[in-house]
Amino acid sequence: MIVDGTQSSFERTPEGFFQAVTSVKQASISYFDADGMLIEKKPPTAAIADIVVAGHRDGHWTAMTVEHLGAN
Repeated sequence: MIVDGTQSSFERTPEGFFQAVTSVKQASISYFDADGMLIEKKPPTAAIADIVVAGHRDGHWTAMTVEHLGAN
């Protein structure tokens, strides 16, 4: 996954986590078998908006939930 950036401020949730809107896309993926033969290659995806709830502890961020915005 490639995070293009955040599109909002980081808002604190009632549980003490932070919520932000991000723009992410999947990089190209290649699948190989145990012998190193290429099985499948998928192209990169277009960027999509996600809402992320994350915590910051010990100098790093950990995502608790990530959901696509506008998804049903």
